[in-house]
Amino acid sequence: MKILLIEDDVRLSDSLKTLLTAKGFQVETVYDGETGADYALLGIYDLLILDVMMPGLNGYQVARQVRAKRCNVPILMLTARSEVEDRIEGLNAGADYYMTKPFDTRELLACINALLRRQGDQVDQMVCGNTELDLATGILHCGDNSVRLSAKEFDVMRYLLQSGHRNLSKEVLLSRVWGYESNAVENHVEVYVGFLRKKLRAIGSNVRIESVRRLGYHLEVEAELRQVINILLDNGQKYANPTGEALLTLTRQGKKAVLRFFTPGQSMTTQRCKDIFQRFYRVDEARTASGSYGLGLSIAHNIIKSHGGRIWAEPAKDGNVFIVTLPEI
Repeated sequence: MKILLIEDDVRLSDSLKTLLTAKGFQVETVYDGETGADYALLGIYDLLILDVMMPGLNGYQVARQVRAKRCNVPILMLTARSEVEDRIEGLNAGADYYMTKPFDTRELLACINALLRRQGDQVDQMVCGNTELDLATGILHCGDNSVRLSAKEFDVMRYLLQSGHRNLSKEVLLSRVWGYESNAVENHVEVYVGFLRKKLRAIGSNVRIESVRRLGYHLEVEAELRQVINILLDNGQKYANPTGEALLTLTRQGKKAVLRFFTPGQSMTTQRCKDIFQRFYRVDEARTASGSYGLGLSIAHNIIKSHGGRIWAEPAKDGNVFIVTLPEI
């Protein structure tokens, strides 16, 4: 469990960090409200411990900023301000509990454990698009398809899900997943993001990990019909003749939209044109070597069917044609 401690009293902050670390928590400390708000909005902490009287933003303002961004992390306010009006303001600002100084460390630990238990009871899965991450097993699910993540993959995916559309820099991911004392470099982040991208594609997820130059990574949910196009393009890129020319056209026939995608290469048999839409069907050894799970065209078939359309393949001269028909909306 990761705790963010926002406290401007350095001596108290260090003492609390020592106490909580000894109890098995991972604790990060910041000493002013503005920095604390920036860290809190990363969405990667299980609990915030927040002082009220701080330079820059005070604790009430930090709590309001966190709640305004729909960040539901539990907030424990720890402050010397003990008047009833102060407690009311803190709770109205978004705090889950308000504890006054001086305090008994046993009560503090009991309060922290209670807030974390409550949070744990509420969150068993994290969902984005058609995909969910099971926090207990570390398995990514998409419909009937699933794949288990390694420990590092799980941490990277969890932080990306918590961050949502906000960018997480490579530096932040390095410090959160590998730790400050690690010898890991930015290339480690790139490698594990690559692993996750392959696994998301393999289970047919419409979630994509997007990268923004100098800013980092965030998640985007791809529209289903756009996902079909990407599946076709991906298959064409993998298995088409690299010296040939692929052609994608979109036309209207009566009340239907018709998409045709010609991929150059060896023509498939009529039977194979039917088989390739079956789950886990492997066209050739190249598919196995690429690490593909053979789900792409099956997923495209199910998406198109759910929209009342059809998708099929036909052999053509010096290649094959994939045809998608959809009714007009």
